[in-house]
Amino acid sequence: MPINYKEIGNSLKRHFKEQGLTQDKIASILGISQAAVNAQLNGKPFGKKSAEKWGNAFGIKPNWLLTGDGAMLKTTDQPVSQGGSDVTPPEADLNNPRTMERLLEMLERRDTEFRELLRQNGELIEMLKQERGNRGTTYAQKKEA
Repeated sequence: MPINYKEIGNSLKRHFKEQGLTQDKIASILGISQAAVNAQLNGKPFGKKSAEKWGNAFGIKPNWLLTGDGAMLKTTDQPVSQGGSDVTPPEADLNNPRTMERLLEMLERRDTEFRELLRQNGELIEMLKQERGNRGTTYAQKKEA
C-alpha cells in the first residue's frame, strides 16, 4: 500500500491547529522557511533528516512522518501519575532556544487552561453552597435528624 503523504500532512495540520501553532511559528521553531513548512504540510514526503528535526522539535515519531504507520506522537498529554509519558521528549535539546520557547509556550497554555478550570471550579462550589443555603439544611443535618 503506497504511503499517503497528503494524509500525513493533513494530520499534522490538525495537530498544529490544536496546539495553536501557525506555519510561521513552526518555521521559526525549526529554523526553516514558511514555504518549506507549507510544502511538508501539503504532502511533500519527509526525508530522514527533516523527519528527525520535526520529531525532536514537536514530539512526533520520525517513522510516522516517513511512513504514516503507528501513532503520530512520541508522548501523551495524560499525566505521568496516570501512566502517561513526560510531555518533554527524552531527546529534546533543552539547550536549544527554539525547544525552550516551545516548552514555555506549552506550559503557559496549560497554566491558562488550569487557571480557567480553577475559576470554574470555584464558581461551582459557590453555586452549590448557595443552593445548600436556599434549602436550609445539609444532607448531613438531615441524616442526623
